[in-house]
Order: sequence, then C-alpha cells, then structure tokens
Amino acid sequence: MAAPEGGPLVAPRRASRLVALLLAACCVLAAGLLLPPRLIAQLEPELLRGGVLVEGSERSVLELPPGAPVSAFANHGYSLELDELGRAVVSVDLEPIGVSAPFQGRQAQRRRGSDELDDSAPIGRLARHLTAGSATTYQASSRLLGWISRNVLYELDRERSQAAVDVLERRSGYCTGIAALAVAMHRAVGLSAREVPGLVFDEVTPGYHRWIETELAPGVRVFSDPLRFHHYVPAHFVPLAGERIQGGAATVADRVLDRQGALQAIDLYIAGRPGVSARRDSARRGFAALVLELEDGGGGELQAVLEGSRWTRATAFEDGRAAFLGLTPGRYGVSIEPAGREILGLRLRGTELLRVEVPASPGVGRPSRR
Repeated sequence: MAAPEGGPLVAPRRASRLVALLLAACCVLAAGLLLPPRLIAQLEPELLRGGVLVEGSERSVLELPPGAPVSAFANHGYSLELDELGRAVVSVDLEPIGVSAPFQGRQAQRRRGSDELDDSAPIGRLARHLTAGSATTYQASSRLLGWISRNVLYELDRERSQAAVDVLERRSGYCTGIAALAVAMHRAVGLSAREVPGLVFDEVTPGYHRWIETELAPGVRVFSDPLRFHHYVPAHFVPLAGERIQGGAATVADRVLDRQGALQAIDLYIAGRPGVSARRDSARRGFAALVLELEDGGGGELQAVLEGSRWTRATAFEDGRAAFLGLTPGRYGVSIEPAGREILGLRLRGTELLRVEVPASPGVGRPSRR
C-alpha cells in the first residue's frame, strides 16, 4: 500500500508559479477535492504537504487470538466474515464512496435533539470552525480528520486522561483518546460517529487498537483511523464485538495467513498530513498524475525521472510501479535510469491520470489515459 516517494525538485521555481499553484490549491479545497503516505513528496513541497488518495482492493486471512469476540461485520467498503476454521476473512474495496450528501452541520444536530456539545465548548467551537463552508458530509469529515492528523500527536502515556477535551487541550493522546476526540468533533457538527475497539494485524504495531466509524449518509458508514487512514481501514483491521478478549492480552503477531491485492495512490489528499491515505468520494480528480508500470514487473534499483519545463523529479519503482502526483497540464519528458529507457513526448491534459506501460527492452512506452 505504500506509495513510491518522489525526489527533490532540483531547479528553483519562480514566484509567479508559486502563486499560481497556491491559487490552484485553494480552488481544489473549495471544491472539496481532498488530498493523502509518501507520494506527497512529488508535489510542490512548499505548498501542498499532505497525504494521498488511494484506490484498489485487499483481502486478508487472519488467525484470531483465542477468546477474541469477533463476529461477521460489514459497512461501506469493508467486509469481515469467519470461515469454517474460525479465521477472519477481511475484504476492503476502495471504489469511490459516492455519497455527496449535503452537510447541514448544527441543523442536523438540532433535529436530533442533541445537546451533547454546545457552541461555547472548545470541541464544538473548533469543529464548527473547521467545517464552516463544507458542501458535503465527506468534506466536513475530512476536514475534522485532517486537523487531528496534523495537530494531535500519538503519545502512549496511560497515566494521562484520554477524555476528548483533555486530548484536545494538550494536543496528544494514544488511540483511545484520539478516537474519543474524533467522535466528539463529528458529533459536535451533527455527524454520527462511534468508537470502534479492535485488533490490528500489522508488522509495526500489532495488537489492540481503537478507531472510529462515521455515517456520511443514511446507511453509508465508513471506518477511519484518524492519524493514518481516512474513510477506510486496510484489510488487517478487525473490529471486536466487545471491549475485551477473554483470557487477557491479544497476541496477533505472525497471524496474517494470506494477503492479496494492493492499494495504490492516485491523487493528492490535501486535508491530511503526509503519511495519511484516504478513500475518495467521487471519481473526479484534483490534479493530473503520471503512473509508469514496468512490463516485466519488479524494478530493482530502477528509478523514473520526470522532466518538466522548469524542474526535474525522480522516484524509485516499487513493485514495478512509479507514480508522480500533483502535476499540472503540459509536456513532460520521462526516462528510466540506469536502464536508459525513454518515453518521449508525453502530454498531460487537465487532471487526467496517464498510465504508461514501459516495455522490458528499451523503447517507447504505451500510454493509457483515464
């Protein structure tokens, strides 16, 4: 799921170009086209530091620890089933959510009769400020999650309060407090949300975790992990049907039995910090992008070099794929180093995603436009 990283810009940009890019970024934000892990480095670094939008699908087979209260579950894009051996089979499909429900903010909260948070409370004031002008529930939720990802630090200190207001005041917490804050901020502006206890079967931080589920439209509920994944979670997340595992601590290391599929970054997600990835709401794109795919797969030590009119960028191939996001329309030259393969005369139009298949032997690649 990790995306290829972009190299540095090696030529200076003029002030006029920076102003133009800043205006473009403002237009993207105003339209609700949001950003996301490592591909953000391929954008103009002074302006649009953020995350990436991802697409694709994943499927994992996971051996559950003894006593784990796990039941079949599904929401929009996520499915958990138990096979005949009691293993968890998790499928994630990141087709665009496609809700575009109008955001009504406090009006929705008043209709529900909620007095959980008032406008004078710190969480309520912040949430209203962040979501002001949001056209859709997706955009409003993205702004809330994005602010948390940029401003709240993960701090594993179990002696400190994890109440939402305390996490907000000190700008730090661990998963319990961060989930509580995210839920409180959503509810403050009339968006339904709940905390989700669960297990994460990854290689970095396996074990107990806590994330959230939000409702973006009637019957359209999605998971989010505020510091990493917005509007989805990967196929190694398993929600628990209860708060505790019978018999004590959960040991989930080395319990991933099978994993198939992949998620790929395809556009920028301005709302989140670098390292955050998000599922998009619609197929509409915010920026142009170029994706190079090696016909013979792999990539080894190969890197793609993209040359614009005023700059050059480089990014390494990963699993036979290299991508450049955050591009503007125009002509570009591409080479594959050190193999000396060249793709000549590429032209990006509008906000298209241009895929180019690079043959195994030196030569000109074959473009495919989206």
